[in-house]
Amino acid sequence: MVHGAYSFQGDLALPGDKSISQRALVLAPIARGHGRLENLNTGWDCQATQKSVEQMGLKFVNEDGGVEIADKSPQWNRGGVVEAGNSGTTARLFMGMAGFLASGASYIIQGDASLSRRPMERVARHLRPMGLEITYLGTPGCLPLRIEANEELQGIRQLITVPSAQVKSAVLLAALSAQGDTEIHTPLTRNHTELMLKAMGADIQWQGQWIRLAPGDLVFPRRWWIPGDFSAAAWWAAAAAVAGQITLRGVGVNYTRTGLLEILTAMGAKIRYSKITTSMGEPVADVEVRAGDLQGVEVDPSLIPRCIDELPVLAVVAAFARGRTVVRGAAELRVKESNRLEEIATLLSAFGVGVELRHDGFVVTGQHRLHGAEYEGRDHRMVMAGLVMAALTPGTSMIGDVRCVGVSYPKFLRDLRQLTGCLLDE
Repeated sequence: MVHGAYSFQGDLALPGDKSISQRALVLAPIARGHGRLENLNTGWDCQATQKSVEQMGLKFVNEDGGVEIADKSPQWNRGGVVEAGNSGTTARLFMGMAGFLASGASYIIQGDASLSRRPMERVARHLRPMGLEITYLGTPGCLPLRIEANEELQGIRQLITVPSAQVKSAVLLAALSAQGDTEIHTPLTRNHTELMLKAMGADIQWQGQWIRLAPGDLVFPRRWWIPGDFSAAAWWAAAAAVAGQITLRGVGVNYTRTGLLEILTAMGAKIRYSKITTSMGEPVADVEVRAGDLQGVEVDPSLIPRCIDELPVLAVVAAFARGRTVVRGAAELRVKESNRLEEIATLLSAFGVGVELRHDGFVVTGQHRLHGAEYEGRDHRMVMAGLVMAALTPGTSMIGDVRCVGVSYPKFLRDLRQLTGCLLDE
């Protein structure tokens, strides 16, 4: 239960970036050397990735706020079972890592009921031409699946049409163990994998939409500080754009992730970067966001890959802006943990917002007479969007199963209280 409405004020340090954390964990078993991961994301998805890596023979020690790689064993090459839970990133990255299996070895990747409905063939069809054998053990195209490497993988030249960083990353991981270079042409997506491979010594080059990677050894850094998760910062940036002023400390501001800030600026929010630095090739900054006189915008579809996870909270901002906000080119939201396009329409309608659902997006007409509402969501990002909406809206609201925020942001409720003084009954 949330009692609104509030202004968002204060300074906040963010949990480690979920995408970078998961990739760092997956690369740890194959890179030479031992190192320490600091500010590692502790959400459920990252826990699933860490447990899966541990099942493959890597040992971690949690100490002094960091995670130390303590030991490596050849168990990785013998295969096993990857329990991906609800984490699509875990499942898809491990599909690419199968290139490091010994000949004749295999492993099974499985997930919970929700993940078992999400598409995996989009990855498999790019890995099979490289030499991996992938067999579905249930519904075709979905988990569970078995993956084997019975021959040496071959680097190839191929076109990836799905705008998915997970698909691209799986191919690049497989390419590390292939014979010969791999070249891929891919739409603009998050480039965390390319940046960290470069920082770890990989022979990788990219220009425009082309990426070339030669096989070779990686060297794990002695200390790897994970930047604050922009997808976590987005909730507070969006809320402050409506009502408040917040400084977000040590946030990853990778260009492929910050489309939301460009949209908020176009809507009238005041945004400033300071203390700009880098960590393993990733740009990091403090980001200050102040409320402005918001007005609706038509979002350029080319921005969508750079803000796909932030579209639920953008819809919340649009509810408080004058005029219409139009989002197109976001059909990918239909195959996330839930059909997020449908969930956005359900959430906003409950609060009295004018929303029109389209096959690849939505239109929000803002500044209706808003009121408290009930929203029964189970998708972690949709529940967080509902909590932000409730905190900004007068009245009392009931928002779904708030425990699910632990998937990506375990301390979300604590930070919500810190920034608003919000009265929240769990």
